[in-house]
Amino acid sequence: ELNKRQTQKDLEHAMLLRQHESMQELEFRHLSTIQKMRCELIRLQHQTELTNQLEYNKRRERELRRKHVMEVRQQPKSLKSKELQIKKQFQDTCKIQTRQYKALRNHLLETTPKSEHKAVLKRLKEEQTRKLAILAEQYDHSINEMLSTQAVRILDWGGSSSGVSGAAFLNLGPFKNFPASNWGVLAVEAHPS
Repeated sequence: ELNKRQTQKDLEHAMLLRQHESMQELEFRHLSTIQKMRCELIRLQHQTELTNQLEYNKRRERELRRKHVMEVRQQPKSLKSKELQIKKQFQDTCKIQTRQYKALRNHLLETTPKSEHKAVLKRLKEEQTRKLAILAEQYDHSINEMLSTQAVRILDWGGSSSGVSGAAFLNLGPFKNFPASNWGVLAVEAHPS
């Protein structure tokens, strides 16, 4: 009877041991499958994020290129309008200078003896020419600075790679070959006393 019971217990023990081993094996397989699935999901998520990031970068690059091309196309128009604005300011300043010169001339002619009129007029004319020449140099400097800034900006943006040369925009129009030292004389002649 004891032997029978011992054998039964041994059988139960062996069965529990096998059951425990198979449960352990099943758990290991299950954990291994979960780990593999987790790794695959992380890899897929990473791949998806990388693909999305690359697509976003390409899209942004295309948008920036399109924007750059539009800005480069607009450069001649904006440069021309800025140049005209500076030119108008220069002309307005010349007119104001001429009006001030005339008012001063009239005042000096009224307050100085007639014998000194010729010398006073000559001195005033020289002073006005000098001031207008300074204005013309400032105008020339403003135009050149604006154009060089735009040319540098275009070259920085890669304008040369898109087939656009910065020098293409360096057009001073009718003032390109005109020496700045003569502008004051021209302004005086354009607004005679």
